[in-house]
Amino acid sequence: MDGKSFMFRNSSQKLMVGFEKHCVEGSKCGCMFNLEKTADVAAPTALPSDKWVSGSRATLASHFASARRGDTPWAYVPEMRMTTVHGLDDGDPAMAAALRQLAALA
Repeated sequence: MDGKSFMFRNSSQKLMVGFEKHCVEGSKCGCMFNLEKTADVAAPTALPSDKWVSGSRATLASHFASARRGDTPWAYVPEMRMTTVHGLDDGDPAMAAALRQLAALA
């Protein structure tokens, strides 16, 4: 929202989504991450889909308020899906068509 987020492996060996500055630093800061700790770099599609959590900045307020959280401020992301698309920018009509097809699956 309002810019680009980066997906990177943080200093705790977890895949994180956050700002560019956090990516450069390898920081533990971000708005969403996968709880799976990996010794090797893993593609987002190779990580368990049920281990994604998000903060309030990355989640609709109504969903965040009712989400399962446990003892942390992070909310579990139900039914997280990752799709890899190569070679298409955001304005490409093929990208819009691909996203519509993905939305129809949900």
